[in-house]
Amino acid sequence: MIYLRKLFTQDLRDGKQIAFPKEPSLQFFNFDFSNGDPERRIKFIFDSEDSQYSQYNGKVIQTRLYPAGSEARIDGELKAFIRDYMEAKVNDILCFNQSGRDAYTFKFIQQGTPMYSLYLKWINSQNHTVVLNSIQRQ
Repeated sequence: MIYLRKLFTQDLRDGKQIAFPKEPSLQFFNFDFSNGDPERRIKFIFDSEDSQYSQYNGKVIQTRLYPAGSEARIDGELKAFIRDYMEAKVNDILCFNQSGRDAYTFKFIQQGTPMYSLYLKWINSQNHTVVLNSIQRQ
């Protein structure tokens, strides 16, 4: 299962966190903010497919997932990384893949790159989506 998410203006602004709505919070992160799940330490690991960012491949970002109203949010470390090192822009895409309990790899898909149109098709005119794959882990 992967989670694709377009970046919004608020995701890149100071003082704001990246938010995850109900569907990916429950389905992908297994985080039920509506039932009072406590904040949880999580780890994101950057997985670069682009030689432009290969020096950051394997970069580990330790952060927390926490409830905030009608959504789950993460602290600003991930945002700072994609904004400051990837020079992320609105409508670029983040692709998350679970790699272990509370550990996720992520890819940064920048507009204009060869893979961007493929990921955009998967999102299918939405801002985010959880994509189920048929490969089951053993």
